[in-house]
Amino acid sequence: MIILATTQMAAQYVLDNSGGKINNKGTIKVKNGQVNALPDTLGGRVEFLQQREGSQQVVPNIVYNQLVLKNNAKKIVADFKDQNNRTRNLIVLDSLIIVDGADFTTRWIGLQPEDVIARSTVVNRDARYDGPRDLRLSNDNAPQNILANGQFSRLNIDNPFGVNVVSGGFQITEKLTLTRGTLNNTEAENFAMADSTEIERFTGSSLSVEPIFEGRVDVRYSGNGSIIASGELPSNANSLQKLIQANSGDLIIDKNVAVNDSLYVGGRIFLQDTLTIASTKNPVYNENNPNAEISGTLRLTRVRTGGERMLLHNPFTYAIFPDENSANGITELIATVRPATFPMQPLGNTKVRRFFEIRGKNSSGEFVDVGTNMLFGYGWRRSQTDTLDEQNNLQFELLKLQSWFANSWVDLQTSAEPQWDTARGWAFSYATNINNLGYFAIGSTAAALFQIAGKVFLEGAYRFGSMADDLRQRGYLPVPPPDIYPYNLDPMRQFYVTTQLPDSVVDWVVVEFRKSFTQPGIFRTYLVKRDGRLVDIYGNEVIAVANYSQTNRLDSSDYYVAIRHRNHLAVITKEQVSIMPGVTRSLDFTSPDLVMGGVSSLKRVDKNLDGSFVYALIAGEMNGSIFENGRIDDRDFYSIIPDANIWEYNLFNGYLVGDMNMDGIITTRDFNISFNNRNRVSAIP
Repeated sequence: MIILATTQMAAQYVLDNSGGKINNKGTIKVKNGQVNALPDTLGGRVEFLQQREGSQQVVPNIVYNQLVLKNNAKKIVADFKDQNNRTRNLIVLDSLIIVDGADFTTRWIGLQPEDVIARSTVVNRDARYDGPRDLRLSNDNAPQNILANGQFSRLNIDNPFGVNVVSGGFQITEKLTLTRGTLNNTEAENFAMADSTEIERFTGSSLSVEPIFEGRVDVRYSGNGSIIASGELPSNANSLQKLIQANSGDLIIDKNVAVNDSLYVGGRIFLQDTLTIASTKNPVYNENNPNAEISGTLRLTRVRTGGERMLLHNPFTYAIFPDENSANGITELIATVRPATFPMQPLGNTKVRRFFEIRGKNSSGEFVDVGTNMLFGYGWRRSQTDTLDEQNNLQFELLKLQSWFANSWVDLQTSAEPQWDTARGWAFSYATNINNLGYFAIGSTAAALFQIAGKVFLEGAYRFGSMADDLRQRGYLPVPPPDIYPYNLDPMRQFYVTTQLPDSVVDWVVVEFRKSFTQPGIFRTYLVKRDGRLVDIYGNEVIAVANYSQTNRLDSSDYYVAIRHRNHLAVITKEQVSIMPGVTRSLDFTSPDLVMGGVSSLKRVDKNLDGSFVYALIAGEMNGSIFENGRIDDRDFYSIIPDANIWEYNLFNGYLVGDMNMDGIITTRDFNISFNNRNRVSAIP
């Protein structure tokens, strides 16, 4: 052990290593005074122990094995440069220990040090790390620990293996940066963010639980990629001041959050709960990113009147109350906008793919949905090439804001003519004199709508008067439908997406519209329920047949209509059916009178009380294709994989073509169904 002490002036070195060499395997204690010309790396343990309050002890910015900073004298990080004239980092390989009132700082007149980097454990007992530079915990090979009850002005977590708060109680007074890895704090071993501090979180990092927020905090998201919010966002409605989303990807927030000062939206924010804006400042959206918007529910608690624009989910969506009377007592505005989502009401999928709900509350917390006079601006994505396009191939000039009123969509005649910002890929408009709040959509009752209502039974799933929905109940029913026949005939297959399937759905089916009996037509994918009704992914029984492009569209004409399933024989109407706007065409494929081939194209599966029979599509077709002959034969038994048959899939579970009775399990019963229907043929050419 070497102990160095002096009572001379601070400028007098107690250790001057100029031209020398130190090989330390023990402990060097610098009790007073300064050191000079230490080697680039110093092993062992080095302690800076000067006590006199108001004095300073300079700590060279070299690589230490273990560094101890103790007592009241200020311990200042030096800013010596390397051979390339770059300021070196002070690096500690083993333990950095700051104790007993030490003030370890990178803040000193004339000095400009770099970050202090700790590669292992950091201890801060009744002491302080201070300065404009970060204390960075960084190790690319192993996790690190913090044992601290003191203060850190700036703490940076930069460890992909994580940093564990083993003993908590410390306070961060300026900024916490989460660069890489998880800061593993717990409710029992936690830390505090002082008032007026900041948390910056980069992609690839997280915070296990909320710290103790002693006052206001700003939260910034940075880096390349998407982030799921974690403990950095306070649950306390008064704590979060500024929320800045500057990461390049999405931000997903899964809890209630309140912003009390300002909100910057650099990209897409997805809300799984409510984001409250409790100030009069409008959100600021990144002008250079057309994808910058919020999906979910915004709550404005500082409603303004007098014609001021209250910006909502994107630069084109806003609300205006021209005067105080027009708000009709509303003090809180609650707006939900979900991009790329059809309205949930019937015929919702005939609208622009964007969901709107606007509600108001008065000072008593009561909903105020009538008696307003609101101007509502709205926007939607419109692009000929972008997959985010929400236009739904509707006629642009006819589009208006629509209100859900008396169980139907009503055009708001005060809607202005829509405009298109082609550079940013947004269409937008506004409507005035809105006096009923609730659900809104972008569409037009004047636009051409083709609608069908259908019914079909599948022999395999039929049980005692209805079909079984075992696949849905067991979680096997895929969303969107898989890339197999017949779903891969529909070019829009991948867009049939929903977070919740309608109740009691059995499986996906494809409806085909043919102008020529012998030539394939256009295809649309729907769901069939237990009672045989066809529904869209939102559960609508009156199905809108949307047009997606000039080459994949219906027009007013006569069509043969076919219905296809992945392991049943397809059927087609024996006559053409007239399809025209505004008329719902009902198609009952359980009736032999409708289909080509009559009873020979269907399977009798039940008998009604009146003596009539119930018919279904014939099960057993496993190698279906629009180019196959539509026959149930030996090839079906070898269609799942080459040289294997249904017996080899005995007791396989899942969404499988060989599962004829559609219970999610392949057994010999499935083989029997197919075998009993051998040589049955589809009437579709």
